[in-house]
This record gives sequence, structure tokens and C-alpha cells, in this order.
Amino acid sequence: MYNNKWIYSNNNWSNYKKNTENNNNNNYELITNIEKITTKINELGKENILCIFSTTSCFAPRNYDDIESLSLICKENNIFHVVNNAYGIQCTKIVDYFK
Repeated sequence: MYNNKWIYSNNNWSNYKKNTENNNNNNYELITNIEKITTKINELGKENILCIFSTTSCFAPRNYDDIESLSLICKENNIFHVVNNAYGIQCTKIVDYFK
């Protein structure tokens, strides 16, 4: 399961079913839909989810994923969390999430 479609086109090497969850529209930006992701985990069953992919690299009006909340959800459910931080390394606020 993942919150962003960037990995979708790059991950056709497996037989895993890929799920995406759309972001919330917060009037001026698109933000991570934590509620939908939590619902999807419960629907699929955490034992059936290999990992959650998220990203800090986006183009406006999409905001970067809520790395902190996603990490907590992954930790609570014992699910791997893979983060694409290709351009996030330039932002100290984002880098602090990884400390």
C-alpha cells in the first residue's frame, strides 16, 4: 500500500497488489489522508501489507506526505515504511523527521 503513485510505474517486478490512497484537498494544498490509509490497513489486514511507500518529493499543490504520522501507523502495525526523500534532503524540517 502506498500514498503516492510515483512508485507504481517503477515496481512491476512483483506479484503484489498495489493500492493507492488519494490525498485530501485542503483548499490550497493536497495533504496525506491518514484516515483513509488507516481504514485501508484495517480493510486489507496488516499481515497482508508488505510496506507503505511515501514521499517528500512533490510538486505544488501537493504537500509532502505526513512522514511522522505514517511512521507511527507503520510502527503500530509492524509494517515497513519506505520513504522517497530524493529532494527532501534539502529541507531541514523534513530531515528532522528521520532523526
